Amino acid sequence: PLRRAMLRARLGGESLYLKVLRRDADRLAAWHRLLLEAGVPAPPVVGPVTDEVVALATVPGSPLAQALRDSPTLPLPAAAILNLVDAFPVDLLEMSSRHAWTDRIDAYADAAAVAVPAAAARIAATVARIHAVTGAVERGPLAPTHGDLYEANLFVEAGRISGVIDVDGAGPGYLVDDLACFVAHVSVLP
Repeated sequence: PLRRAMLRARLGGESLYLKVLRRDADRLAAWHRLLLEAGVPAPPVVGPVTDEVVALATVPGSPLAQALRDSPTLPLPAAAILNLVDAFPVDLLEMSSRHAWTDRIDAYADAAAVAVPAAAARIAATVARIHAVTGAVERGPLAPTHGDLYEANLFVEAGRISGVIDVDGAGPGYLVDDLACFVAHVSVLP
């Protein structure tokens, strides 16, 4: 909403995903190519960018979220996620950065308090605890990151990561923020 749309299309029996952007479609296509050249299994760009639309091939496997629900054991070793983020090319450090989730906590808290006024005090207390923790720790050096790393954006097949999608936020960031996003999402899965 407001920034992009994602549509699934069938062309000659083949599924494609069409990412429609307001601007910067060429930049997104370049990111996909850069990631692929570095060995990161991002969806390949199919054809030229046209009218701010990037056509992307599908990635093999199934979303990690589905694999976690379907498997009695972990569908891949945890080190695979670290290996994936380590493979992100240093060229991503030249891209514009996006604020981490914790950097936007006040805006999220304001929205939550408006949506659930009865919980405003609890929300404020939680935000204060988050600020205390994030203000007391060093995030580490800037590194190439996904920017929205979580189980629905990772695809797995045969015990390995077979695809990583939604790389719009890739760029300079902090590894701890990517991993915290992943852990937070996984911790609330049923």
